[in-house]
Amino acid sequence: LTLRILFETLFEKPISKPDEDLFYQASLEWRKEIAIKGRARHDVKQAFWTRLAQIVRESSFREGLNTYAADPSRCLSLFAQPFLISRQINVGDTLVAVFHFLRQDATLLGRAQAWAQAGDKPRLGGIILEAIRLQHPFPILERELLKDTTLQGQSYAAHTQFFILVDQFQQEAKFEPERWLLPSAQNPYAALPF
Repeated sequence: LTLRILFETLFEKPISKPDEDLFYQASLEWRKEIAIKGRARHDVKQAFWTRLAQIVRESSFREGLNTYAADPSRCLSLFAQPFLISRQINVGDTLVAVFHFLRQDATLLGRAQAWAQAGDKPRLGGIILEAIRLQHPFPILERELLKDTTLQGQSYAAHTQFFILVDQFQQEAKFEPERWLLPSAQNPYAALPF
C-alpha cells in the first residue's frame, strides 16, 4: 500500500501489477544486502533499474533531470533509495508512526476506519504521508557534493559529505492527513516525505 501511494503521488498514475511485483522483489534483494549483509540477485536489481529509468523518462520529471543523463544511477537514486526501495524495507517503521498518531486521537482513528471501509485512497494516503512527515523513518540523509559548491555564502569542496537532519526541519506538529488532499503548490510539506 505504501509503495502504491508513494508511486502514484510521485508519478501521478497508479503502479502496474508487474511493476509493483518487480519493485517489491527489488526491495527484497536490497534488504538482503542492507539488513542481512548477503548477496542480492543482480538480474532483479538490473530489471528494477531498467524499468525505473523508463518510468522516469515517461514522467514529468524527465526534463528537470536531463543533467543526470550521463549517469542514470544518480538520477534513479533520487527515486529508488528514499522513495521506492527504502519505504518497502522500512514499512514497519512507517506503520508504527501511523498507529502512534491514530491512537492519540480517537476521532481521527474512527475517521481513518471509515476511510478504510469506504476505500478512500487519497485520505488513507494522507495518513501515511503525514506519518512520514512527522516521524520520518530515515531522519538522517547523507549526500556528497559532486562539485565545488557555495551555499548561503559558504564554500564547500567537491566530495564534502552533508548530513540532512530531517527531524530538525521546522514544521507544524499537528497530525493532519487532509493537508495531503491539497495540490503540492499549496502544501509546504509536499516534498518532505521524499
